[in-house]
Amino acid sequence: MTKEKDLFGGTIRFKELMRNLIKDLSVLSELVIEMIDCGISSLLKDDEELFLKLQKDLDSVHDYYDALEETIVKSI
Repeated sequence: MTKEKDLFGGTIRFKELMRNLIKDLSVLSELVIEMIDCGISSLLKDDEELFLKLQKDLDSVHDYYDALEETIVKSI
């Protein structure tokens, strides 16, 4: 009985981890889509301020990606 309970608990933790990873991937995807739109807009408008904002946002994306990757590696 204990083995079944432990297995079930692990399954719940895994499902929770997967829900969190999917949420984080969704947030990251939305940010990247916004950045692509921003990049296209900055090129079309020749807007240097928008380009500089994009560069700052890119650092955030890299940090978010690195944190997500670290979580995935630790969970494996």
